Amino acid sequence: SNPKALIKDVNSTFNAMEREWTAINAHTSMEGFYIAVRGDLKHFHKAKLFLTAKAKSFIKDVLHFELKHLALKFESWVVGNFGARMISVVLEVTSSWGVHYR
Repeated sequence: SNPKALIKDVNSTFNAMEREWTAINAHTSMEGFYIAVRGDLKHFHKAKLFLTAKAKSFIKDVLHFELKHLALKFESWVVGNFGARMISVVLEVTSSWGVHYR
């Protein structure tokens, strides 16, 4: 596939996602974030981050990470294929009071 076309598609998709998250936050006060990184070294996408204000302060003040460092650590984990070596646990949040493991 054409790398430039793929990058353009990825950027367009994430721009739409950012608009949606911004609207959700404005209408519902829901807070959240996402970090998306390239899946392997053959891709040239830049990391994509979206954070609401409270999510940003949580990452900085509670997790003690700069946003760029968190994205770089995640990208290293993904590209290094470390996740494939671990047992997968899927988290399902069913209410504001609990997290259930499947």
